[in-house]
Amino acid sequence: MQVLIVDDNVTNGLLLQRVVGRIENCIAHSFTDPVEALAKAAEVVFDIALVDYVMPRLSGIEFILALHRMPGREHVPVILVTSTVERTVQEAALRAGAVDFIAKPIDPASVRSRIRQVLTVPGTTSLAAATA
Repeated sequence: MQVLIVDDNVTNGLLLQRVVGRIENCIAHSFTDPVEALAKAAEVVFDIALVDYVMPRLSGIEFILALHRMPGREHVPVILVTSTVERTVQEAALRAGAVDFIAKPIDPASVRSRIRQVLTVPGTTSLAAATA
């Protein structure tokens, strides 16, 4: 499984990369710049994306909208990583296409559980496998 990680905080990105790397058959691709991550997403079909909410250049919600506008990327499941608990942010993220949330500070067990759950829920199966 190809996992896209987008977080401008290097420490959080490395932590997420380490957690994802410990999940069987998952390969993490980590970016601190959301624009660079979108460029990579144009080349690679990711099975899931973990996206920070507050980033320079693009917010997590703007990132989700841009990703889902890409041909063949409309259904990539995105989990928004955020310390924001505001209901309006969560509602906007869900409207944009987020499927779940991970709270900061990051709990590795919670991250693994959410990734496994999203990748095994009907309707959110591996996009890369579906297009192979």
